[in-house]
Amino acid sequence: MRKPLIVYYSRKGENYWNGQIKNLAKGNTEIVAEMIAGLTGGDLFEVQTVQDYAADYYACTDQAKAELQQNARPALKRLPEHLEQYDTIFVGYPNWWGTMPMALFTLLEDFGYLPRVAFNLDHCFQKANSCGKQALTMCMGLGCNAVGVTGCRIIDSPRERLIAVLTNSLMPCNGRFSTLISLIAMFVVVGQVAGSSLLRALVLTGLIVLSVLATFLSSWLLSKTALKGKTSSFALELPPYRRPQIGKVIVRSVLDRTLFVLGRAAAVAAPAGLVIWLLANCSAGGQTLLGLICSALDPFAQLFGIDGVILTALILSFPANEIFLPLILMGYLQSATLAEVSLTELHSLLLSQEWTVWTALAVMVLCLFHWPCSTTLLTIRKETGSLRWCTLSALLPTAIGFLLCALLQLVRLLVAG
Repeated sequence: MRKPLIVYYSRKGENYWNGQIKNLAKGNTEIVAEMIAGLTGGDLFEVQTVQDYAADYYACTDQAKAELQQNARPALKRLPEHLEQYDTIFVGYPNWWGTMPMALFTLLEDFGYLPRVAFNLDHCFQKANSCGKQALTMCMGLGCNAVGVTGCRIIDSPRERLIAVLTNSLMPCNGRFSTLISLIAMFVVVGQVAGSSLLRALVLTGLIVLSVLATFLSSWLLSKTALKGKTSSFALELPPYRRPQIGKVIVRSVLDRTLFVLGRAAAVAAPAGLVIWLLANCSAGGQTLLGLICSALDPFAQLFGIDGVILTALILSFPANEIFLPLILMGYLQSATLAEVSLTELHSLLLSQEWTVWTALAVMVLCLFHWPCSTTLLTIRKETGSLRWCTLSALLPTAIGFLLCALLQLVRLLVAG
């Protein structure tokens, strides 16, 4: 058996480690890669970008987020050679905004790995009467659902392409990861105890697995109801391993992805921001409009183990999933603007509002499964050309989310006796 190749991307210098920013001489992924190489005797290859990321941690995260939103493909300094010498290739990377650093997409796309992934997973997706290429669009959805929907163009069958479009929002985008991670840290795995980081990672992984299962089930249901039809065959001529075409990548990223997604985001974000400001600053009967809406929705929300503030925040976060948790904070504090507090202060505030583990679980479920953000819905409308399919893409995850919350509430009542 031939030795494996360990391909990794790692960041040294300023990193977020154990709750604080630390200067690391060697990145965590590099340490793990060296451990694997030591155990297997494999060769190491470090992925390096032509343009280095900012040394400052927060500037680097902003840069990484911008690349994700633009679906950029950073140029690499060099590429692995003689891949035919290896039977097994490990790929390691840090989690940047809920997905791989975009440099890894450059490597995988231009070496022809992603078509092979789709081909190998096609058998699994056929059981849900869909296509293996849907696996790639699901991975893109982990970064941004709008980009994932646009990526569904790679699926040849119109029926299977539509299934992938309608179910892509079941995968949590990077805007939802911050809420999920915060709630896991505050209510599920609390404190810095031995193995706490691993436990949080396992809980988050479990939520992603739940999203994948929901995607498979929804794809199967759609193929048996609204989108009946035969599963297409997957004939794939595997492309040769080749070097990236830098000019083509840049043009494709800027024209096909960046301008397309950002244009639709701007079309909704500005008016939605104005609506949120008016609700928080206009009063009626001595109470803000935001407070009145929260009170009105509270009886309905209680049926699903949440309150009116949470449901209102979920509705108002339609422009961007990132503002869901800040809107909850805004509702509880009766603030006129979005406030910023530490995780400890937020935890204390939520406990004062009678939050429990059950409440946090319900919020995490709704964070995973609810209507797509405005940019994604506009993209779905553009890709399908149908208001009917756009509406179904919003109703499907919402129905799953509220059904699971109702089941959680039922279990909660049974446990309480």
